[in-house]
Amino acid sequence: MQSPFHTEAPEKVREVPEVAPANSHHGEGPRGVFLSILFLALLALLVWGCTQVFMDPTAHYPYHTIDRSEPAQQPSASQSGSESSSGGASSTTTNLQPVTILAPNTGVSGTDVPEWDNVVARFGDHELTNQQFILYYWDVFYNLYSSYGSELFSMLNITMPFDQQTLDGMQTWHQYFSGIAVDTWKQTMLLCDEANKAGFALTDDQIAALNASVDSIDNYLQEGVHDSRDSYLQQMFDPCITEEAYRAYNQALALAKNYANSRYIEIYDENYDETLPLTYCINVRHILISAEDSTNADSMAAAKQQAEDLYALWQQDPTEDNFITLATENTQDPGSQSTGGLYEDVYPGEMVTTFNDWCFDESRQPGDHGIVETEYGYHIMYFVGQSETVYEDPNDAIAGELYDNWLDELFAVEGLEDITSYAVFTQKAELPTVETTAE
Repeated sequence: MQSPFHTEAPEKVREVPEVAPANSHHGEGPRGVFLSILFLALLALLVWGCTQVFMDPTAHYPYHTIDRSEPAQQPSASQSGSESSSGGASSTTTNLQPVTILAPNTGVSGTDVPEWDNVVARFGDHELTNQQFILYYWDVFYNLYSSYGSELFSMLNITMPFDQQTLDGMQTWHQYFSGIAVDTWKQTMLLCDEANKAGFALTDDQIAALNASVDSIDNYLQEGVHDSRDSYLQQMFDPCITEEAYRAYNQALALAKNYANSRYIEIYDENYDETLPLTYCINVRHILISAEDSTNADSMAAAKQQAEDLYALWQQDPTEDNFITLATENTQDPGSQSTGGLYEDVYPGEMVTTFNDWCFDESRQPGDHGIVETEYGYHIMYFVGQSETVYEDPNDAIAGELYDNWLDELFAVEGLEDITSYAVFTQKAELPTVETTAE
């Protein structure tokens, strides 16, 4: 099973040692007039990715996609396709039910909830209590929901108990969530152990970020609904959850992830080979002269003539400053008009083919210029030069493989006792419906 710490690795490769360039590409989206084509390609990729996840969810667990700067949010009943019975507009959340039989809610909370400290898994000196298990369990769900939104509901009916729904013909969604929860807990504990052995601790900034994440719960408190952090967490997770337990849970995850990050950087630095060629992004300016109808030969010819006239005008003073002026006054690309036609950190394949091929021609030098035809019209080009941002570093692949091998060896611990059959989920308190005024 893929671990959240394995799936974190692609982000770690963005850290580079001092012997390598200081900046690296962060996967920014397509720009300006090229957005439509690349957006369709990305959309197709997203659909394919979702299909792969739901065909075999254990093949990829998108744990790393959650934004821990904000607390998790429950899906609403309307998102699951369930209609509100109220005649007016209302905002309701669904009381998600992991198992068919819930322990009755007796009005108590926190560590007063019966069986909150049941041991549901153990290995070595570590024991996973029911309270902590529930946090890991629901984070599995909330991460999937955060990543895939309503796509999740095509496979999982959130108005039914999870243990009544089969995921792959062999296990229920409840068993799937439970299995990943226990596995993630085990990996977290192993990384925390290694961090403690190495004397690794969270920095002041990391602690501040952790505290800010917990403090952000206050933004979601509503008078008459959630009047404390505990009541909010108990609605999101389970009546046995407290702010103290939630903070300890997030602290363990933060320690594990930041230690994993540091180990990746160490592995990268130790094995960095400065002789391997790096692929850099580039900076380029352009002036787009659009054709009114790109499928019409006369329209394209008119755009070409306009581009050639403007290009000839620029050549009377062939400086970058003059190009900036002409781009600001003439380009028909709204995405770069305010920057004098400039696109920074363009990576290979980001732009349409002819534009891309001109930019990444092996002979390209700063100050080069010319005219390029695309399906959008004609582009007067000015090559600013190679940026400092690394798009592709072969050292990433080397470090990534070594990092994954290190994780595999660390996580290959035998003796895990999974007794999640002892887990107890308690019925959540009913929340009042929040009425909203329809506009």
